[in-house]
Amino acid sequence: MFAEVIPFRPSGFANILTYKIEEISKNAEVGDIAEIAMGTSREKCVIIKLLETEPDFKTKSLGRIIAKNIFSASEIKNICDIAGHFFTSPSHILKKAIPANIRNTNFINSTEFVNIAKNTVEKKENNSIEKNINIKISLGSVYSKRSIDEVNFIKKNTENNNQQVVVIFPDIISLEQAFSQYENIFSDICVFHSQVSKKKQIEAFWKIKTGNTQIIFGTQYSLCIPFFNLSGIIVYEFAHGSHYTKFSPFTQTMRSAEIVAKNMNIPLLYTSCAGDIATLTQNKNSEIVKHQKMYASQKQIHIVDMQLEHQNKNFSPLSALALQKIKENLQNNKKTILYINRKGLHHYIKCPNCGDSPVSQYTGSKMNVFKNEKNQIVLRCNTMGYAQKIETSEMCENCKVPMQKIGAGTQAIEEILENLDAKILRIDGDSFQTKSSQKRMREEIKTADIIIGTQMMLSLGSIAECSLIIDILFENNLQFFSFTTEEIAWIQTHLLEEMFEKPQENMQLEYIIQTFQPNLQIIQNHDNFENFYASEILSRKILKYPPFTEGLEIEIRAKVREKCESDIQKVIQILQEDRTVFFPPEIKSVPHTQSFLVSVMCFMDPEKKELFLGKLGELKVKYFLRVV
Repeated sequence: MFAEVIPFRPSGFANILTYKIEEISKNAEVGDIAEIAMGTSREKCVIIKLLETEPDFKTKSLGRIIAKNIFSASEIKNICDIAGHFFTSPSHILKKAIPANIRNTNFINSTEFVNIAKNTVEKKENNSIEKNINIKISLGSVYSKRSIDEVNFIKKNTENNNQQVVVIFPDIISLEQAFSQYENIFSDICVFHSQVSKKKQIEAFWKIKTGNTQIIFGTQYSLCIPFFNLSGIIVYEFAHGSHYTKFSPFTQTMRSAEIVAKNMNIPLLYTSCAGDIATLTQNKNSEIVKHQKMYASQKQIHIVDMQLEHQNKNFSPLSALALQKIKENLQNNKKTILYINRKGLHHYIKCPNCGDSPVSQYTGSKMNVFKNEKNQIVLRCNTMGYAQKIETSEMCENCKVPMQKIGAGTQAIEEILENLDAKILRIDGDSFQTKSSQKRMREEIKTADIIIGTQMMLSLGSIAECSLIIDILFENNLQFFSFTTEEIAWIQTHLLEEMFEKPQENMQLEYIIQTFQPNLQIIQNHDNFENFYASEILSRKILKYPPFTEGLEIEIRAKVREKCESDIQKVIQILQEDRTVFFPPEIKSVPHTQSFLVSVMCFMDPEKKELFLGKLGELKVKYFLRVV
């Protein structure tokens, strides 16, 4: 007998390995955890298939069985299907599904195993495939009837004692906030994520596995942990802009959740303040419930044209209206939120004559201007952390004239408001890094008058006594190059609105959007999702972007720049022959290595994908694939 296994540690040469079952592992079954030899070390693995016939290559012996019946056949299928869809190794999924605190232990003591094995004998196995997914989409504000949909879904799918529902959150902060609200409704909620202690993580793992809890709150990787009897999935508020700029199974959670729901034939509830276009288009025949915001009549939106501010000689990042409203808010003892998706003092500095700007010696990108802990002005590379001190009157080496400061960040806004008699709190990547700083920030928010932050604060949820939100420069939301740029900007503006706490009857909420392009369609349709969706989906259809095509990113690395260029040209030639839409590639040097990286993003019809991958394989070029 032989066994196909997925190692917990990703292998550089294969995703699924084959081992011979010897006397020490004669009781091996699908879903068991076993030890295997990988190189000079011993690693843990999951058995995914038993083979009767001997393979035509040399195999090593399977080690001892550590734990039995950890994963069911359907859960293994979930992991393999998600890995196949996103062109990644199943080991990467396992690394997330079973965190290091559990992977690095012996799972259980032999005495404990007997009791757990008895509890898991009755586990319900569901091997359903090719089923229609029962998806419900609930859209609207936190302060609407949308939350009732979530509560009813959990109650309906945990009616029997052996049923479980997993609720997926985009980040741990959102999870903790929701937990404080739901614990008053449901008495037994199991929290499972990477930042709980090792002891609590292992306890939660076995509570879920043995069916001693019905409701599981977790982050993205919780989709693939071994459940007792999963009967429903909720993808909660997965509309956070930062998740859409990366490509992996755990940054495209809704797609992974659909794979799990289809394989296990269970219902799926997607709940969001705004929704995303791909999900709504692919599930347009599903039940979609749109809830009206309860405070819609109390909200007033101001769109400020910053070009007019410049004509009136106001070159500050804050408009006259914004400053006036901030002062009025302070007098009324209300909180103000200022959102700017840039940290630091300025974007960069440049010479007004020759246009030269200081660049990082590692990446070649322009260096940002920051103020460090000693109040010294420094230039810093955000990619590598490299910094160098400069004077406030920095001179151009060529022209000998003062350098011009371009753009503003959170530190610049903080300096502008320092003369106000107010407690100012800044939340960005520099002040909001560690778990302790996040807890401290949540406490300081309660006493702060003005909160300045980047998109990191969007996950904080509603803030009490907040009646004014200012988006300092809307164009900052449109600065990265992607077909989802406007969609992400739309989502972020609505996540900003979620920071309004449920207001009192006579309380007026004001939202100021500062922009140099007030006629942008995304701004004009701020509260009209139907119009925004119609225009966005039309442009994607014309340009052949997802969801009408499938997006792939092909990445090539090489130690010689010429090798990168020649290999990517072979890929581009195939794309041109097939008349596939693609973005022009750009070669970059990889920091701290003597190598280069180049990637090309393309969009093709699903029918052409298999043919394209076949041609790509014939090139004999080393590449990495990612799903866009």
